[in-house]
Amino acid sequence: MKEVYSYSEIGTLIEQRMKTIFTRAALVRVSVMKPSGKSHTIKVSINLLIGTYSVGVFQCTYKNMLELLEAFDINENEEIFEVSSYYLRP
Repeated sequence: MKEVYSYSEIGTLIEQRMKTIFTRAALVRVSVMKPSGKSHTIKVSINLLIGTYSVGVFQCTYKNMLELLEAFDINENEEIFEVSSYYLRP
C-alpha cells in the first residue's frame, strides 16, 4: 500500500493494481428525527458528500441526542450547527 501525495500518481498506481490511499475533504450532512413522542430514541441519516457528489448514505439509531453528539465528538454546548427544520405531520 502506498500513500499518494500527488493526484497525478493515482491513475498509474491503480493501473498497476497497487492499493492506493488518498485524502479528500468531505462534508457530512446529518438529518435527525425523533420517530415518536414517547421515546428518546432518535433516527439519524448521515449523507457523506465529496464536492457535490453523495458517496454514501448511512442510517443509524441513537438512544438520545447526547449519544449522537458523543459519536461525532461534539461538546454539547458547541455552537457549530447549521439547522434546517422540517415539521413532519403524522
